[in-house]
Amino acid sequence: MAAGALALPLIIGATGVASAQSSGGSTYQQSGSAAGQHGAASWYTGVSSQGNTDGVSSFEMGQNWAGKYGAGSGSTEASAEGGDEGGSSYNQSENWAGKHGAGSSSTEASAEGGDKGGSSYNQSENWAGKHGAGSSSTEASAEGGDEGGSSYNQSQNSAGKHGAGSSSTEASAEGGDEGGSSYNQSQNSAGKHGAGSNDTSSSTNQDNQKGLLSGLLG
Repeated sequence: MAAGALALPLIIGATGVASAQSSGGSTYQQSGSAAGQHGAASWYTGVSSQGNTDGVSSFEMGQNWAGKYGAGSGSTEASAEGGDEGGSSYNQSENWAGKHGAGSSSTEASAEGGDKGGSSYNQSENWAGKHGAGSSSTEASAEGGDEGGSSYNQSQNSAGKHGAGSSSTEASAEGGDEGGSSYNQSQNSAGKHGAGSNDTSSSTNQDNQKGLLSGLLG
């Protein structure tokens, strides 16, 4: 969209700045903009790092544009910490709107260092247009260590001229001798020809299994 909106003639400007610190850190920033008869756009990029083994590095980038077919924006950020206990993170988002509808999306991920560290992930989308609207989301997480656990969640929702519906899925598992697991799934729908739903659930507990086996074996 940005490329199509910026047909010639153009007015373009860009700047870049770099610096270095005596302690071992460095930064770089770059930005620019362009404007033409069919639209305009701007962008930026930034990178930085800190010296020593436990230093932090980061990256960020963004774009914005607007033209006769619509407008939108996007951004990306990432960072990482040094050392055995260091962690990392990532974030990305987009937004857009035009004559056929609008939407947005985002993604987030992070990880913690060390033996007990954990990780997480989140993703979501939303949209709306002349034929309907909908949304979806996904979440996942995991904890480190022998007693760590994990979880997962996913959902979807939609509505349009022919009906509406939703679905969800959940799952989790805990580590260690006392760990267990569970699972849940459901769906719902409605339309001009009828409506319906279904549900599924299951669970497992390690202690309950041990007790059941002990009773059966006497």
